[in-house]
Amino acid sequence: LIDDKGGLLEGWSPKTFTDLVVDEGHHRLFGKDYIYVLTASGSFHLHNRRGEAVAGFPVMLGLRKCQGAILVEGREKTKTYFAVVDEAGQLVHISLEGKVLKKEPLIKTSAQSKFYLVRDSKSQSAVIARVDKTRIAFFNLNGEAIYDIENPFSENVEFAYFHGDAPLTAILDRTQRYLVLLREGKIIHGQPLEATVLPAVEMMPNSSLRISFANGKQLVELSL
Repeated sequence: LIDDKGGLLEGWSPKTFTDLVVDEGHHRLFGKDYIYVLTASGSFHLHNRRGEAVAGFPVMLGLRKCQGAILVEGREKTKTYFAVVDEAGQLVHISLEGKVLKKEPLIKTSAQSKFYLVRDSKSQSAVIARVDKTRIAFFNLNGEAIYDIENPFSENVEFAYFHGDAPLTAILDRTQRYLVLLREGKIIHGQPLEATVLPAVEMMPNSSLRISFANGKQLVELSL
């Protein structure tokens, strides 16, 4: 780990993992630093600032092809947990004491359903996307369905989530080179937008949205 000046973090003991690391992050919680590491096979590690394992960790989740983790921060330590999802749709909640609070499969519509954790840009919130051949569905971090839409996209899609009072979800089809922005399952801009990267979204003082994205070498900005 490095500090805010780009140097090695004082007191941190480097760690080696035998499995592929798919996600990691740092959080300051209840006056303490926590560093988490998630591996592809579902081994969840939590360390303190000195690199020591927090009591109860690592936790072997028994997942495959983990998609990532997100912290759900409560007002109390007992109501704070990490949510982890894998490609097959297993959702797990892990407490800061290393206890599995919840482990259940999300609803699948076919054996080919694939799930993705879609975090907002600040990793403060997330949704879970389920992709099938004909439908795309979104779930909250409790595993409850939010909405689903028809799937006209290729298999080469990326997602972005923008948390707020009226959350937005973006879907980019990298093969067909177009983008849609959804609110409550409805496209907010009429026709799909020609694009090659996911957008940046800014809420303006008048409650309108400024959408910025690239289409090849062209920068596009829209107000909605």
